[in-house]
Amino acid sequence: MEKAIEAIWQEGFLDDKAPIAPKLNDLYNQKSSNIVDKMTHMFKINLRALAAFAIVALITCVAVGLPYVGATLFTLFALLVVVGKRDLRSLEAIDKGVNSYEYIKAFNNWLKGNIARFSMIYRFFYPVLFVGIVLGLWFSHHGEKMLKKVIEIRPEIYLVDGVPVYWALAAVACTGIIALTAPALYRFDMKLVYGNIMKKLDEILADMEELRN
Repeated sequence: MEKAIEAIWQEGFLDDKAPIAPKLNDLYNQKSSNIVDKMTHMFKINLRALAAFAIVALITCVAVGLPYVGATLFTLFALLVVVGKRDLRSLEAIDKGVNSYEYIKAFNNWLKGNIARFSMIYRFFYPVLFVGIVLGLWFSHHGEKMLKKVIEIRPEIYLVDGVPVYWALAAVACTGIIALTAPALYRFDMKLVYGNIMKKLDEILADMEELRN
């Protein structure tokens, strides 16, 4: 009896024209559509937030006398938006006319490719962001004031061409650590923002795979 029921569900799932269990395809189509639509909506919101932050950061940094920091932030976040929009176009190009399994499978492949691509991007993004902020602060009048105060307090500080050596070594070490941990940080961010949706995606794919086997 259980095998017969399973066969009925498989038939209804695998064949859109099957007269048996016709609501099954509708159910999975709806689930697939809901997951993809929600993910796409959140992805678009994220891109808008990045674009807004890039503009606000540039204006704010210039206003407080940190133009190089502002330029760094704007450039890096603008690049993320450009890459994200390109990925969004490839997502919207997925054929929605195929069955629910092929559709959700294509979306899952897109998502994996997106995560892999941005993991690589963020391996460079975070270190460049850190270095850009450090250098931007250093070459600003804020950095000059800070160094003068430090020298007044600790005149024995070791300098080479006006640069505190230990500060420079610490910055290099931090940059290396950030580069090594960047992909993990990005995946953590993804899980934090999209974790629930990704879990539902895995569940529906597991259900579909089980029905197909």
